[in-house]
Amino acid sequence: MGMLTLVTSLMLAISANPKVPEGPVRELVRERASTRGPAVFKPVAQPIELRFVVLFQAFAEAKGQRRERWRCIAMRDYAECLGKELSLAFERGDERIVLRMTTLDVLKPEGQKLAAEARGIPMMVRPEETPVLAMHAR
Repeated sequence: MGMLTLVTSLMLAISANPKVPEGPVRELVRERASTRGPAVFKPVAQPIELRFVVLFQAFAEAKGQRRERWRCIAMRDYAECLGKELSLAFERGDERIVLRMTTLDVLKPEGQKLAAEARGIPMMVRPEETPVLAMHAR
């Protein structure tokens, strides 16, 4: 499975949003005005090629500011992060919630860092680099 397959599978996997931009970073947006309930992202299980690691992040946006609310690193399947569905309630002032999917090659430094973190292996980082945290909710 190559990058095109990953992009295509994301397009098929996330319901109610047929226009997912192609490339290593894709974002799906749920506007507050378009829903009264939480922002919900419904995936379908999709294997990830061994050469890739996928970082899922959910951000709340308000007044031009973006705040991370959730993140997860998947190495084998999207279901590692989005098993059933991701549902995030809109908090006071939130205008939209954005789900970002970043696909990185594990043969490159950034992909290696995420893969090591997902496995719980500490890696040396330069002081100017911020280590990425594995799955957690904020």
